[in-house]
Amino acid sequence: MTGAAAMLRPGDVVIDCGANEGDVTEVLSATGATVHCFEPDPYAYSLLERRFSAAPNSILHHTSRWARHQRGCGGCDRGRDDRSPAFLEGLIADHGDIAMLKMDIEGAELDILEEMDARDLFAPIRVKLVEIHERKFSDLRDRFRALKTRMAGRFSPSKVNLDWI
Repeated sequence: MTGAAAMLRPGDVVIDCGANEGDVTEVLSATGATVHCFEPDPYAYSLLERRFSAAPNSILHHTSRWARHQRGCGGCDRGRDDRSPAFLEGLIADHGDIAMLKMDIEGAELDILEEMDARDLFAPIRVKLVEIHERKFSDLRDRFRALKTRMAGRFSPSKVNLDWI
């Protein structure tokens, strides 16, 4: 993450989906980039808020915009059921170029990434770092593999990295 963060500058916009308690947010925010942090888990969000509520370049979103199944999120609010990348479309519309998207959302990333691909939302985001969970969710392996194959055919690993951890 440190290497990828080195390309960020003040004024860049970064999206951290699955910010958890903010360890990655800390690295991203230290660059001066504006970091939009999305975290649905109430406890993790409380830790994130404690660490970054006063940081002027960290914008915290306590939401699970991707939370249809919430595979890895035992305490999340399941009432916010939206796996649409509309939140990304809104940030792209507001800011234009997005410097980085970091996504670690415990299996829910597959629906978001497939929809991003269908809506051609990869182009305005310079770098995508995603932890996919193809080994964790055996029922999704074929879809994960198909997505990885499509992405490898269209983008270099420096543009789309689906195994960043």
